[in-house]
Amino acid sequence: MMRVFIVGAGGFIGGALVQYLHAHGIIVGGSSHKLSRLKLLTGILEHTAEIRFDQFVESEYFKGYDAVIHCAYKSGLNSGKSNVESTRLIYTAAEDAGVPFQLFVSSHSARPDATSQYGIQKYELECFFIEHGQAVVRPGLVVGPGGLFAQNRKSILRAPFLILPSVDQVPVYYIALEDLLNSITQILEKRLTGAFNLFCEPSVSLREFIKAVSRSEGRVIPLLSIPIQLSLR
Repeated sequence: MMRVFIVGAGGFIGGALVQYLHAHGIIVGGSSHKLSRLKLLTGILEHTAEIRFDQFVESEYFKGYDAVIHCAYKSGLNSGKSNVESTRLIYTAAEDAGVPFQLFVSSHSARPDATSQYGIQKYELECFFIEHGQAVVRPGLVVGPGGLFAQNRKSILRAPFLILPSVDQVPVYYIALEDLLNSITQILEKRLTGAFNLFCEPSVSLREFIKAVSRSEGRVIPLLSIPIQLSLR
């Protein structure tokens, strides 16, 4: 029986992975920067650990596991170095423990020309995992009851109206949570390596995305267009 350890099991995607893998007969262990965040997973996780970025990581946490999935991310303006260095240290600890397969959960925003700190960090770590012969997944916006999608949905639904550029060409790449979990499980079971883009095609425009979210709640939110030159100021 496969045994998988999830770093960042207290987060939206990490927690969903724990429950999905467990339901599919996989033994799961997991960590969070606070053990209290794993309370809802009591009885599902066979082993828990408190792993914090910027601190020493025991390789013992990962002994006996067939794979480690990296879902942890530390937010904050000065988190760049911490995310990259700490994830590498966790990778090395798992490697020292004899874990043969590791998977890094990246983002569609990770690319060589990324401008956001988030995209830059994710891309740097992608390169690290790929160079070491491991797996990387790049999901689009994950549609489910948490994460960035839930934050965006809340913001959209509480707004009396929204302002968008008149030339709306901002694409939204997305994937349903269930599809993401299923894809990661297949990659694990088949030990696939390399990078995998996980999102639906074609993408939708930001305008279409907002309309779909509002319709799902039976609402119609007015969208006001402004010249794109004004939106860039």
